[in-house]
Amino acid sequence: MSLPSLSLMSSDHTHATSRGQVVGVHNLSSIYRVPPMLEHQGIISICQRRLGLPVALPAASVMGPWRILAERYEQMTKSVRIALVGKYTSMEDSYCSVVKSLWHSCLRAGRKLDLVWIEATDLEEPTLHSSPEAYHTAWSKLVGCSGVHVPGGFGNRGITGMVAAARWARTKRIPYLGVCLGMQVAVIGEH
Repeated sequence: MSLPSLSLMSSDHTHATSRGQVVGVHNLSSIYRVPPMLEHQGIISICQRRLGLPVALPAASVMGPWRILAERYEQMTKSVRIALVGKYTSMEDSYCSVVKSLWHSCLRAGRKLDLVWIEATDLEEPTLHSSPEAYHTAWSKLVGCSGVHVPGGFGNRGITGMVAAARWARTKRIPYLGVCLGMQVAVIGEH
């Protein structure tokens, strides 16, 4: 079934909307394709009518920059491998804003993000004795990265591993970004 027919069917079978007020957002090749698709479906005029906005529609599409961004994203072939060394790596949503920031930064730099999640405690000496495989895997992941990011966190768990990652990045001259606690552990690692 086509998108226009699905939109009509949806508006016909609900009491909340009338025809012409339903837009479809299906899976696309990138999130940057969504705004132009919505513009094509008339979302600007729908919002103007519904919200009573006295704004004239632009004569030409305002989505040119979005289309360029989408093309740029889809044509990237080179990637950059960044380690995210944190305390909450088992709950990736904890770092959602960090991941999106890294993703957008990579887009600006013309690189695809290859994010490597590393649990900070796995880089610590006690892990070498309690779980040697986890320790060596974590260090192997870290040394295979072109950059290291240590985000914020609370409490002292994982601090030693974060300090070790910051120290390794500094001594190997690998780009390091420490935010909040990540910057503090970089300073701790200096002494």
